[in-house]
Amino acid sequence: MLYRCLKEYIREYSTIVEIRHIFGCLFDDNGPVPIQEEIKLFTDMVKNIQSFTPLFQIRIISIGLKIVGRNQIKEQIELCYQAREICPWVVGFDLVCEEDHNPGIDSFLDILLEYKAKFKARWGEDF
Repeated sequence: MLYRCLKEYIREYSTIVEIRHIFGCLFDDNGPVPIQEEIKLFTDMVKNIQSFTPLFQIRIISIGLKIVGRNQIKEQIELCYQAREICPWVVGFDLVCEEDHNPGIDSFLDILLEYKAKFKARWGEDF
């Protein structure tokens, strides 16, 4: 499905596509797919597309759902960190969910600041 969607962007002359993705939510018959395999799926797909559109690139913004709570958000950010270790296309993290009915972003501020420092220490840049 994502491959078809990316090909449609190419048809519309887009060469850089930013996608949002929840790492750890891809499953096969044995359960969750390891992060290395998730990244390999993205990498293989992009290489395939680049074989006929060499300038094509993607950026992946990892997302966390505020509704699932602090522990799950910490796990999502850790998966984002692991994904970034493998793939430079992972360029950010975003907390999502309807603002009026879920915890505010300030409920996660300590976790976000902890990982912001961790990302900056590892890659020398804000994430």
